[in-house]
This record gives sequence, structure tokens and C-alpha cells, in this order.
Amino acid sequence: MAWVKMEAGFHDNPKIESLDDIQFRLYVSAISYSGQQLTDGFISHARVLKLIANQNAKQVAEQLAEAKLFEASTEALDTGCRLRSSRCHVGDVE
Repeated sequence: MAWVKMEAGFHDNPKIESLDDIQFRLYVSAISYSGQQLTDGFISHARVLKLIANQNAKQVAEQLAEAKLFEASTEALDTGCRLRSSRCHVGDVE
């Protein structure tokens, strides 16, 4: 079973405090998905659409990139975004 752990002060980070509800949902959902699937932070555009089921999902991901929480990424011929280094840790429980 995989897990993610957030620093207790996660919510006090100015980058996090500046997010609106949908941005926060996508960011936290991306962290959780990445931890569950062990993607090393990569989130495909198709998965972004599924994580927040919002017609503006791509725009929300771009806003997270502007906030320096996501960065554009291409992996295995798939385009998407990658979580930038954060105060979250992913682990695996055997």
C-alpha cells in the first residue's frame, strides 16, 4: 500500500494559501494519485481531467504551474504535468 504524508504546516505555505478551492483540490488529488500510482509526480492531462472533472481542468493545471506547484512534462509519449518538489512525501508500505 502506498501513502503520502504532508508536513503539518502544509496549509501555511504561501503557495498553498493562495489557491482557490478547485486549484487546491487538483493539487491535493494529484499528490494522492501520484502516491497511489507511484508516478514520481507525473500526472497525465487525461488524469487531470478525471481528478477534478471540470471543463477548465487544463487551465487549472496551468494556474498551478504559474504558482510553481506543477511543471509541464512529457513522459512515455504522454503529455501532462509533474508535481514540483513540495512538503509532501510518498512512501510504500509492504
